[in-house]
Parts: sequence; C-alpha cells; structure tokens
Amino acid sequence: INGAALGGGWELALACHHRIALSEGVKLGLPEVTLGLLPGGGGVVRMSRLLGLQAALPYLTEGKQFKPEKGKELGLIHDIVDTEDQLLDAATSFIKANLKAQQPYDVKGYKVPGGKPSTPALAKMLPIAPAMMRDKTKGVLPAPEAILSVMVESLQVDIDSAMRIETRYFVELVCGQVSKNMINTFWYQLNEINAGAARPAGIEKAKFTKLGVLGAGMMGAGIAYSAATRGIEVVLKDVSLESAEKGKAYSENLLDKKVKRGRLSASKRNETLALIHPTENAEDLAGCDMIIEAVFEDRGLKAKVTQEAEAQMQASGVFA
Repeated sequence: INGAALGGGWELALACHHRIALSEGVKLGLPEVTLGLLPGGGGVVRMSRLLGLQAALPYLTEGKQFKPEKGKELGLIHDIVDTEDQLLDAATSFIKANLKAQQPYDVKGYKVPGGKPSTPALAKMLPIAPAMMRDKTKGVLPAPEAILSVMVESLQVDIDSAMRIETRYFVELVCGQVSKNMINTFWYQLNEINAGAARPAGIEKAKFTKLGVLGAGMMGAGIAYSAATRGIEVVLKDVSLESAEKGKAYSENLLDKKVKRGRLSASKRNETLALIHPTENAEDLAGCDMIIEAVFEDRGLKAKVTQEAEAQMQASGVFA
C-alpha cells in the first residue's frame, strides 16, 4: 500500500493475506458510510471478523480513518517500510516464505476478538446497540443501521453467506434515495464547490483582516473564536460591555482547555485572545472589511444594529 487506500482500496487490501504499507503518505479506512453506503466489497465482513464487533464499530459506522501505525497496532497492517523498493522486497519475501497463506478467520479454531453475538458479554450489549444507533441517526441515516445489521448477522454464518448478506444490504442502500442525495451533495457538489464552481470569474480572492461581530451570544462568541484562532482581528459588539466581555470569556475558556491539555502554548493563547476586542460602541467597528450580524431574534433590534454598523464599515466591506 503506497498511498490512500480508502473504501474499495482498503477492501482490496483486506482481501489479501498480508498487508505492507509505506510509512509516509498512506491513509486507510472505509468512509462509505459518509455517502450513505456500506463497504460492499467484503469490508464489513472482514473488519468484523478481524477486529471483533466492538472494535470495528468506529471504522465501519463512522468511517474513521487511520494511519499505518494504528493499522499495525490493530493487527490490520503486518509490516511498515520506508521506500517503494522495500515494499516490493518485503512482499516477495512474504510470498516465498508463505506458499500456503490463509486468512486468519479461515484457520480452524479461529476465534473472533470479543466473541460472536452469542457470547454472553456481547449478547448483553447487542439489544441496546440499535437504540443507541437510532439515537445518533434520528432514524434518517439508514447506512449505519445497515452496517450494524451486517456486522451482527455476518458473524453468525460462514464467510460466503456473510458476503451475500453484505451485498444484499449494499444493494438496498445504493438503490435508496438517501445515498443518492448524500453522494450528490457530499461528493459531486462539494467537489465542484471546492474546485471554485461558485466563484465569479475575474475577481481576485478577498482576504479579510478585521471582522465585526454584532451580538456576543452563543453564535457571536463562536464566530469570534473561529476568526481569532485563524489570526483575524475581531470587534465583538453587544448592547453592554459586560455582555461583550462574556462573549470573549467563551474563547478564553476554550483556549485555556487547550493549554491545559498541552495542545497550545500560553503565548499563542494570549496572542489569540488579544485579537478579540469586546465593545458596546458602534464606532469601534470602523474599518471592518466584514461584519456578521448574530443578534437576538428581534427585528427592531436587528434593524437598529445593522444601521449603526453599516455606517462604520469600509466602502468595499461585506455585511453578512
């Protein structure tokens, strides 16, 4: 494996007896669930048999991706090498040394990690699993539910029957309207947008350096945090300085947590916080090249703050 093996690529790798990956530039996983589908080339069946039901859940029902190191820890990757030449050498050596290779689950006496659905510990958990899944999907995403069904059903039969079960659930999903909508939106349309389909021709990309946010409630505070963490200066305006300060405290709290976990330096935290200026004066919005209104849902109030802010905004600014 010398690059991304996602979806069908990883399923092809799973069908092999031995998997060797490059140490750099390799991504592995089964993201089909994010497009309303399930891995229909043996992915669900093989992952469930190799990892066990509980350990395989995040990789199948959430489409969690992983690197070769994690794959090796899970026992899904057998060897990691540094160069393409080493890949071929390691593969050839394995083939020569293992002329009668078998999948682990085809070996007589193989036990699925964590047991089969009839194992007492799993049998106790399984009646609750669909309810927890339904709570997450709200019943509008059939793919994770179908994947769970395949996982449980496939572990109770031989491998050929398991593959047939997987295929039948796959056909049901791929012919359904939900997967068609998700593929259209999250694949075709998203790729088009990322490639610039919605951009007007002949206009340079704008770069915003000073952002005004009207309203320091939950939404306004969140927008201020998102902008400041990307190095954009933010004027956070509310009806009183006290309310605006509260909005800034939201960012302070989030950044403090990152510092505590060692994911951010104290100096970077201070730099980010210094970019947020709480205020009650509309004049402080002078020179903003973008202003976002996130005020409480009151039409009179919205009209008032919009008029105040518009007067301060740069002539070429954007009001959102």
